[in-house]
Amino acid sequence: MDRDLARTITAASILTAAYHMLRDGTHYQDLGADLFRRASPESQANHLIRQIIKLGFTCTLVPDTVTEVSV
Repeated sequence: MDRDLARTITAASILTAAYHMLRDGTHYQDLGADLFRRASPESQANHLIRQIIKLGFTCTLVPDTVTEVSV
């Protein structure tokens, strides 16, 4: 990613947070780097579907009948 673009995106994010803090009179609260990993599987899937659609693709989700998770 171009450094100028990355800086612009970061600045926009900071300004958006500052705007909402000033408007609502709240303090900054870091949501954490693992925000999306803490989300429910359904929420994560919906987020990914929106990204796929924005890229111009269509997707169909089929729930896995057997999910094995190793930790």
